[in-house]
Amino acid sequence: MIAFYGDSIVTGWRGISTRNKRWTTIVSDRLGWCELNFAMNGVGFVRRRGADRTDDGEALGLLSDVLASGADGCVVAVGGNDSVIVLGREDEVRAAVARDLEALVQHFPDGALAVLDLYSPYGAEYPPGWRAVRQILQEQTLRVGLQLIPGLATAIKHDAALLCPDGVHPNDAGHAALADSIEPHLSTALSQ
Repeated sequence: MIAFYGDSIVTGWRGISTRNKRWTTIVSDRLGWCELNFAMNGVGFVRRRGADRTDDGEALGLLSDVLASGADGCVVAVGGNDSVIVLGREDEVRAAVARDLEALVQHFPDGALAVLDLYSPYGAEYPPGWRAVRQILQEQTLRVGLQLIPGLATAIKHDAALLCPDGVHPNDAGHAALADSIEPHLSTALSQ
């Protein structure tokens, strides 16, 4: 069983016609994994973590469910939503990312944890908040002895055919592109 810990890009919000079109489900099916999906639309390491969906870097939120799930491994795909609150709150976001990654590294054995690069629909033009969160995620991932797994940041490239009308969330074709981009890296990173 592999836990997927994430946000709307992991739930498939607004974009998928059925759950089997979600990138996490496509990858799990291809790799023979039983998918456990722990994702909530709008959540980040700080963003909407509180019990009442307030921005709270202290709350464990979904992380508690991941750690209690009995999963054999975990794919982390969260943080993009923090890009709207990070500027001026870098220390709070850094502390929350560090806390989450430390808990996950302690819980999952070597070869059972993968941290994905931040999702981006923007192509190469990343907003300042996205760059700030990505820098924090990169430094904290390296600090705990892991490397960011590529794929979420580069698969969409602001291709309208892969996005919902909102220009942010991937549609069925976008989720298929994400799965194609991420799967080879995950099959190597998670040595289940």
